[in-house]
Amino acid sequence: MPYIGAGIQRFNTADGLTVNGNAEVTGTTALTGNATAAGTLDVTGSITSSANATITTAGNSAQLTLASTDDDANVGPLLSMFRNSSSPADSDLTGKIEFNAEDSAGNATTYTSINSRIRDVTNGTEDGELKIEVRKDGTNRESLTLKEDETVFNEAGVDTDFRVESNGNANMLFVDAGNDRIGIGTNSTTNTLQVQGNGARFVNSSDTDALHLFEYDGSNNASMGLYDASGNNRIKLTTSGSSFIGNGNTGFGDETSPPATVTARHNGTNQSAGQFKATHTSFANDVVKIIATRDNATNEFNMLTVFDNDSDLKMLIRPDGDLENSNNSYGGFSDQRYKENIADATSQWDDIKALQIRKYNIIGESPTHIGVIAQELETAGMNGLVFEGREYGEYEDENGDTVLGPLETTRKGVKYSVLYMKAVKALQEAMTRIETLETEMTALKARVTALEDA
Repeated sequence: MPYIGAGIQRFNTADGLTVNGNAEVTGTTALTGNATAAGTLDVTGSITSSANATITTAGNSAQLTLASTDDDANVGPLLSMFRNSSSPADSDLTGKIEFNAEDSAGNATTYTSINSRIRDVTNGTEDGELKIEVRKDGTNRESLTLKEDETVFNEAGVDTDFRVESNGNANMLFVDAGNDRIGIGTNSTTNTLQVQGNGARFVNSSDTDALHLFEYDGSNNASMGLYDASGNNRIKLTTSGSSFIGNGNTGFGDETSPPATVTARHNGTNQSAGQFKATHTSFANDVVKIIATRDNATNEFNMLTVFDNDSDLKMLIRPDGDLENSNNSYGGFSDQRYKENIADATSQWDDIKALQIRKYNIIGESPTHIGVIAQELETAGMNGLVFEGREYGEYEDENGDTVLGPLETTRKGVKYSVLYMKAVKALQEAMTRIETLETEMTALKARVTALEDA
């Protein structure tokens, strides 16, 4: 093989070229054979090769470095991979970078690769694709695919999780591929979507009205709330059991335009429009509570009204406790089929005679009432007319909230419906006595008349 020493400017050979020292080429060099450089090859022009090139080193320094000394703002250095095809077509591969190494058996293996291909070759509407493949269980899988219309993670559909880490959370976003679940703030999911943290907030485009999900109050209580543009809480549901609906009208069932704060409309035939149910065996409060904080002395509002066909008033309950209805009729169940031990009532004459009918007013109120006093009935021996109920007032419930409800102390009441029936029985007894007196009076008058005529 020819030997080229220093100072040689041009040499043509088909047998190859060996440079044992340094070689400096300032023009264009074309090698049609083999070239071996044992020192440094310094090329200030262009190098064009029509065959493969291999760079082999025994160290860990960079095998190939591209350096640009250009000092303008344009790109540099630039690595260009150009598939110079005379007949390009859709799906043509335009380049690939492989990361290879041997496996445990000494086989050359591609562990990862970057692939590029043409999706649409049409001039003016060209589309491309970049794909990153990672080897999993002995097979290269599509891990990340970038297309003109979408970016896909795990296109191969294998059991490979997706995780986004933030500054303070290793699982800020976690896709559990094996269980088809998504976690936010956690990688331990039991539902299709699971959020762990202090809550989630959804707002409109102007960042005003918002839906807050799973707010955390720091006391192991979570809530879900809906807020308006001013930050006012309109709806709130809590895990502590206390929930509320804010200002405005709310409709349930078939009611789409509620005329009141709460309206339930049912358009069926066999179900109740509303129901309140307390099922605990130790329940000791109110199933339904109606409260009005306005002074009730003037009776200018009603606690409860009952209408027929939306406008025909049938009954109302006044704030002072009065009950009014349209026909002045009320009653109780009295079917013989539901009764036993039926017998005539004993005399009620002495009880009714012993009644002390009083006039009074409720403490703090001005209207005068007429009635009886429970303790006086007990003194008169009519304990059956008296019952005891729990007093009402404010107290602190199990959540620490101050509420109005029944207290542990009791108050006395009178069964006026029983008292009325006792009065009816006493009236019957009075009528019997009157009729007896009338009969005796008639007989006495006849005897007087007979004596006068004698």
